[in-house]
Amino acid sequence: MEILLMGLNPYLSRKDPEGVAKAFEALFLEMLLRGMNKTILRSNLFPERTDIKIYQDLFSQVLALELSKSGRLGLSEKLLEAIKGPKVQVKNADEK
Repeated sequence: MEILLMGLNPYLSRKDPEGVAKAFEALFLEMLLRGMNKTILRSNLFPERTDIKIYQDLFSQVLALELSKSGRLGLSEKLLEAIKGPKVQVKNADEK
């Protein structure tokens, strides 16, 4: 997770809502990918080695960062909408 946070540093240093929303989306995706990886059934035929686990964690971090940069998930946009509040349309008294 430290590498992901280093990659998100440009987003977090600006302290703007868009950057923070992108960083949250990347962290959420990383946790989702790690959780999905834990559901894979492992066999004793190929024991899990430390180097493979490190590679899988790094892959999850980079994939989460790239997916959040692409903006295809849309989680950061929804989060921004929730932060900014609902859009209220103001009508004039003359309009019906």
